Amino acid sequence: ITVIIPARNEKANIAAVIESLKPAPVLVVDDGSTDGTAELAKKAGAFVIPAPPLAAGLPGKSNACLAGSTHAPTRWILFADADTRYQANFVPALTE
Repeated sequence: ITVIIPARNEKANIAAVIESLKPAPVLVVDDGSTDGTAELAKKAGAFVIPAPPLAAGLPGKSNACLAGSTHAPTRWILFADADTRYQANFVPALTE
């Protein structure tokens, strides 16, 4: 399973959500953050890519999710929100 987190200006939250999703690989799609979200996500152990330019009529979060899904190396994807925290056994429970 790969966890994809679309994120824009989530400096206050990003490291905690990444930590709560271990041991799963986490891909953060940085959607134009100006607060250091991408750097903090990398320090927390996530792989980070920038969101591509926004296509006409496509909301930013959807654009970021789509970009992340094309980079996921696994069959299963979990989209997570940067404001959410998960219990320690959450990811292992998904793969049992």
